Parts: sequence; C-alpha cells; structure tokens
Amino acid sequence: MDATLTETAEKKVELLPLTNFRIFAYGVGHAANDLFASCWFSYLLVYLIKVRGLDTTYAGIVMLVGQIADGISTPLVGLFSDKTKTKLGKRRTWVLIGSCLTFTSFIFIFNECFLCDAFSGGCEEGTQRHLQLATTYYSLLTLPFQFGWASVQINHLALVPELTTDQHKRLLLNSIRFGFTIFSNVAVFLLTFALLKTDGDGGLSPASGQSFQILSYCCVGIGALFTIIFLVGTRENKITHTKPAGKMFTWTKWFKESMFYKVGVIYMCTRLVINVSQVYLPFYLLDEISMEKSSIGIVPLVMYGGSILATLSLRFISKKLCRTSTYMIACPFVLAACVGFYFLQVAPQGTINTSLQDVIYGIVLVLGLGNAVILVTSITMEADMVGDRTESGAFVYGALSLLDKISNGAAVMVVQGLNPCPDPDTPCDDHNYFRYIMTFVPGVSVIVAFAFTLLIRIGCCCTFSAYEKEEKRRKQEKQATKEKKAMERAQARESRKAARGAASSEGRGGESSEGARPIPMLSPGKSLEKVGLLEDQQMGYGGCCEEPNSFGSINGGYMGVERK
Repeated sequence: MDATLTETAEKKVELLPLTNFRIFAYGVGHAANDLFASCWFSYLLVYLIKVRGLDTTYAGIVMLVGQIADGISTPLVGLFSDKTKTKLGKRRTWVLIGSCLTFTSFIFIFNECFLCDAFSGGCEEGTQRHLQLATTYYSLLTLPFQFGWASVQINHLALVPELTTDQHKRLLLNSIRFGFTIFSNVAVFLLTFALLKTDGDGGLSPASGQSFQILSYCCVGIGALFTIIFLVGTRENKITHTKPAGKMFTWTKWFKESMFYKVGVIYMCTRLVINVSQVYLPFYLLDEISMEKSSIGIVPLVMYGGSILATLSLRFISKKLCRTSTYMIACPFVLAACVGFYFLQVAPQGTINTSLQDVIYGIVLVLGLGNAVILVTSITMEADMVGDRTESGAFVYGALSLLDKISNGAAVMVVQGLNPCPDPDTPCDDHNYFRYIMTFVPGVSVIVAFAFTLLIRIGCCCTFSAYEKEEKRRKQEKQATKEKKAMERAQARESRKAARGAASSEGRGGESSEGARPIPMLSPGKSLEKVGLLEDQQMGYGGCCEEPNSFGSINGGYMGVERK
C-alpha cells in the first residue's frame, strides 16, 4: 500500500490508505473486550449473588476492586503506551499484552472458586470464612483481567486519531467499532438465552454455574479470533515528531485545557448511564417485575436492537448535525426510558400483568437508541479533542477512562450497600428498589451530561474551537494549493498560445493578419465539449474568464484544435 505523506510543523505522518479491510480489522479489535465487558456488567453481580452465594456487599466489593484496578491502570497504560517503540507498533503491542492477560483470567472469573475448598479449613459453603475466601479469590482475579482490559481499550481508542485526520472517517471508525460492540453484546445475550433456556425451569441457582462456564469459554474463543484479525490487518501509520521535545504537547498540558474536564464529565456520565442500566437490568427483570430467568438474555438483546438502528443512522445524522447537537438530541430518549422504568410498577402481591411485562421491550428499545448515540458521540468528542496532538493521546483516553471506572465502581458499591435485601436467600417484600435505581441513576447522569454538552456548544460554537481552527487551516492550505496550480496551468496555456501564434506568423511568410480566417466564437459549454475541457471545469481550472471571446480563444488554443 502506498502511504500519503502529511507533514506539519510538529510532525511528519505517513498515512496508509484506509481500506475497507483495514477499517474492518480495526472495528473487530475491541470485540473481545466487548464480549468480556458484556458478561462483566450484565452478569457478574447476578452470577456472584445467585449462583455463587455471595451477599450483595461482598459481590459489590469484587466489582469495586475490579473498577479501581481498571481505573488506576488506564492512565498508566496511556503514559507507557505513548512512549513505547516496537516493530509491531506501540498500540498493537499493548493490545497483544492486554489480550493475553484478559483471555487467561476471564475463564476463571466465571468459574467456581478452586482454592476456596483448599483454604477454607473444612468450612462449608455459605459460612463467613468461605464467603470471605471467595470474595478474595474473585477480587484477585479481577486485577490482571482489568489491567489487560484497560490495555486493549486505551490503545484501541488511541488509534482513531492516528489512523486518519479526517473527522468523518474518525466517526466512521468509531461507528464500526460500536457496531461490533453491539454484535458482541448480541452474541453474549443470545448465548445466555440459549444456555439458560436449556438449563431447566426455575430461577438462577448454583446449578446454573455450568452455563456461565460455557459462556466464558465461547467468549474467549470468539474474542481470540477477532484479536488475531486486528493484529494482522491493522497497520499503524509511521509518525515522526519534528517538533522539539520541549514544545510537544505533553500529558501535563492537558490539565490546563478546560475542554479536557468538560469532555471528561460528559464521558463519565455517559458510561454511568450505560453501565448502571446494564448491571441492574437483570435484577430489575428478575426481582422487580418477576420475569423468567431467560429474560436476562432476550431483553438486553432487544435493547441492542435499538442500538443497531441508531448506529446505522448515525453516519447520516453526523453530516447534518454537529457533535453537541447529536448528543443533546439523544438525551431525551434515555430520559424517556428512565420514566418508563419508573411507571412500570409491580402489583401489591409482587407480580405484574403479563401484558405489562411486554412494555419492557419498548422501553429498552428506546434506551438502546439513546445509549448508542451518546456513547459513539462522546468517544468521537474525545478524538476531536485530541486532534493532531497524538503524542499524548493515549493518556487522554486513559485519564477519562479513570473517571469512568472510579465513578462506576463507587456507584455500584453505594447501590449494593443501600440494597434493602442484602441476603439473596432471604425473602424480600421491597419491589421498588431497582425501579428507583434504573430511573434515577441513569436519569440524573444524562441530565448532567446534557448540561455540560450545552456548555460546550455555547462556549465553542457547537464544536471544539481548537479542532475547528486546525480543520480551517488545512482547508485554506488545500484551497491555496489548488489556486496556485490553476494559475500555473493558465500561464502555461498563455505561453503555448503565444508560441503557436509566433510559429504561425513565420509559416505564413509575413501574411497580414487580415487575411487569416477568423475562428468562430463558440459558447463556453460547446467549447468545453468539443475540446475536452469538461474535466478542467470540474477541477476548477476553466469557465472563470470574464469575456466569452477570451474563454473560447484560450481553451481552443490550449488544445491546439482548429475551429472550422
């Protein structure tokens, strides 16, 4: 593939062609992470509580430890990745390292505690000591898993501004990436639905553990295939920084950028909306509206059906609307879904009418539409903010991801701590708790994100001023180059015309110009068709002369065609 050389005062970039296969390879690069994240957020808590018998507090500790480990890892990975130099490429190297860690640790997370029996001292399952050992075991497993997950996530995101400088292609890459996120989630939900449907009747129990083990094996197998495609098909552009080291945009300079904090809050709130709704949707379905256990596979599947519709239309929407407008238009969809969760109440006896249960499909469909748009748009906002300052791009993604992980971990821990029914084996009459969680946590988060998006729109005229200035500069340079070439071509035509006129005079042997047969004047359109200059007009080189006669004579002389 031939590379296009792009050079600025700060760096020199050899841009490889962004072919369809290269776009596809990039899109599948995060699919393994998406498979694992779908299992993590959708099923980890319900798995630990209802299958492994941990109480709500211990299960919350496991997720909090994982989120903290992920949050700490992301900025560190970003810093080290920006400074890495290998033949494989700094981003692909870290994706490979992270993938090895996630594959080897994820299988054990959704499996029984192998060390609990060996160190429990003969204590039976359900005792305090056994629960503490299980909590420690699963918490330790989350450490390599989350470090690996962060390594893949940050470096995959950091590739977007490095692969292309075109904002529409960046949106395309993020849309393709999110498309495979949807595919990964749909695959997990279909597998879960099929496994639990054949698992027998009744609710989730320790007997369902085998279904989750098979689910983890399938995710690792599919994820490994996609990762290999990414590593083979995604070649990194060669970037050479020509700016002095003291003048490069280092990671410390981001803390002086107000946009860094605004986009950080928007991304954090977006992740809170998506992750909290994904974590507690199974509890809402099973405990709040008393649906069967297979619903935790089919209902999220419907939600991601809405996300597919949004992703397909997002590319066309982006051509009409800017980032902030797109984000703000999607926020009411999320709020509408939150209101729907609130008003879908249980009856006094703890169940609801079956026909009312069907309403949940419409609610999650609307939620999926809103979630897809706000997530893709917020990630694209990050790429726009980084722009050409890719020397510290991975740190930006890592720092914002730190906000995401810490806020989500804290939110889950608070929700678990306030749960009025901490023991899964004890009957509970409170059927409103998860309804409130699904309503107010995503609802408040999306309102905060809307407010900060509006702040960006008001302060930066609908988008990022620094990024827009850079784009304007590129367009001006492109237009100046185009005008220069047009002028050179016009001068060349004039020179050839003068040379031909002189040669014609010599050939006539001094014949007066009055004896020469005049060239009939043609209309501009006809002249272009006859002499083949329609392409010149499309390129901006022709059709700009003030006088019709001048237009005809210059173009006719340029092609050397005698008018008869």
